[in-house]
Amino acid sequence: MDNRRIHNRRIDVYCPSCAAAGIKRKLMEVDNDAKGIIYPYCKGCKKNVAVKLPISAEKHLR
Repeated sequence: MDNRRIHNRRIDVYCPSCAAAGIKRKLMEVDNDAKGIIYPYCKGCKKNVAVKLPISAEKHLR
């Protein structure tokens, strides 16, 4: 089995403020193992939004 396939999983990060309004706005992609808080810029909100990583599987599937 190729180990790169196991470790190169990516998770899409969406803006939580836009998601609350029903808009699915993708901000970036992160590795499955990423941890911490990131502050990507959202073009819809016109500001940097805080996203805490890791994103749980339950929240990601909604």
